[in-house]
Amino acid sequence: MDQEKRIAEDQDGLLDSFQLSPHEDIQAALQAMGVIEDLDPIIMESNQAEMVRQIRLMALKITYQALWEIYEANLYASENNKPTQG
Repeated sequence: MDQEKRIAEDQDGLLDSFQLSPHEDIQAALQAMGVIEDLDPIIMESNQAEMVRQIRLMALKITYQALWEIYEANLYASENNKPTQG
């Protein structure tokens, strides 16, 4: 939270109004994966390969969280049959 606040302050309040919907989050994650899909970490330098790995991990986490929010908001989960958020 502190980091987010500092980032917003560093940008003179520009990020305060930057709230994406879960659908937009998924789209951003998909676009990020599109940028790296043809890259082969085997032939990259280690720091570049680590960036690719981190982008994949972030995209997976963003997609999971956004889908969870959509799932909950649309009441797909019943009270008796709710999966646990991982």
